[in-house]
Amino acid sequence: MRSPGLVLHLLAFALLVSAVSDAGAGTYLISDVPSYVQNPAGFSGYPTGYPGCGPTAGGMVIGYWEGQGYDDLITGSNSWTDNRANVEAMIGSQGHYDDYWGDDASPPHHENNCVADFMGTSRDPKGNGQTAETNLYFGMVEYAKDSGYEYANGWYSLFGGLWNIFVAEIDADRPMLFAVDTSGDGNVNHCVTAFGYDNTEGAERYYYYDPNYLDDQRDAAFKPVGNVFGISSGTWFDPVPEPATIGLLAVGLAAMLLRRRRRT
Repeated sequence: MRSPGLVLHLLAFALLVSAVSDAGAGTYLISDVPSYVQNPAGFSGYPTGYPGCGPTAGGMVIGYWEGQGYDDLITGSNSWTDNRANVEAMIGSQGHYDDYWGDDASPPHHENNCVADFMGTSRDPKGNGQTAETNLYFGMVEYAKDSGYEYANGWYSLFGGLWNIFVAEIDADRPMLFAVDTSGDGNVNHCVTAFGYDNTEGAERYYYYDPNYLDDQRDAAFKPVGNVFGISSGTWFDPVPEPATIGLLAVGLAAMLLRRRRRT
């Protein structure tokens, strides 16, 4: 059963999507989205690539919301430079590494305490660093709830129809997580954090951080799998408690009424 907060968020989201067709062409980037990396030199001494692109890309979304005043999502700041140990613990904890990296050790396992845990990353039958695509939003939502944000919600959409959702979310300053096909061979093999768009008609693009590279803003054509960095699905996430969600709905309604008045 959907929570009242999720229902209200979806209603407000539908109103925001309805405004996309009125937006002018151009580029919009969300500021303050942090960049994290599944460190090529070893994640605090763990193996190369630990704990996986899904938790790392999702961790950037969590880190963004930490910087927006949701201070219980990370112990300390969201800065990779100044608070790296705690940022890493949010993405993939020592317990996650001990229990799931390498061989999926027999139970009992530690209680879920990081994004990788809640995403089910590296658990059988998945290999090291792998996450089921449909678990991406669930992992961020459940991590936020475990951190005290009981009205956190999220969802995901396959590529068809994703563009309007993506633009509406970016316009509302909510970064997204994309599952992508890095080589254009039709196989989904990576996750990135999307935080901006260029809506030039016929040449739409998205801007993203790749968990393989730190502080390296990139962009790619907004196309489906089968293209280089083509998109399979997009995941959005919002830790906003219910009262703020109601406020978002009110803003969406006001925007709709204002547009109608301007058209008359």
